[in-house]
Amino acid sequence: IQNNYDVVCNIVAVDGKITGYETFSDDITKGFSNYLGIDGKKTRVEIDFNYSLIVQPLDQEANVSQNKIYILASVGSIDGYMANRDYIDYFSTDNETFLVDLRELLTSDELERIGDENIIYYTKNDGTAVPIAVDLSGTKIKSETDLTMESPCYGVVVSAKNTENAVSFIRYAFDL
Repeated sequence: IQNNYDVVCNIVAVDGKITGYETFSDDITKGFSNYLGIDGKKTRVEIDFNYSLIVQPLDQEANVSQNKIYILASVGSIDGYMANRDYIDYFSTDNETFLVDLRELLTSDELERIGDENIIYYTKNDGTAVPIAVDLSGTKIKSETDLTMESPCYGVVVSAKNTENAVSFIRYAFDL
């Protein structure tokens, strides 16, 4: 049986929960769906809060989550990645940052409006800093919801199939 709906943006959220996440009726999903002008039924945004990268003794959840995120990203099933600041560059390497350089996705005016204090950089071994994510701590994503992440950050995955909608999440969060 196939799902009878289309997912226009799939976001993985690591180590955070929000009321209604099991049914995609949480405030972030509903607000972003309204922003995109979709009904949330036939056409949906999915934010999956079922991942953890925090290593616990005698627990393999972090390893399973890591492998699942790698696999989903490699087949283009993840558009956005949300995690606490400590884990936002978790999958990045010098060869591939996992998250797209924000300069390729947003205009210089949008980046300026977001503010350098809200941009997270991945620093390569040669010292080159690449802007890969935004800090959502000062946005409605954190202040108007019960999201449990202390410092939620977000970036667009390099293999995203719905890149424009993934970028729209940044615009939605910062009211751009």
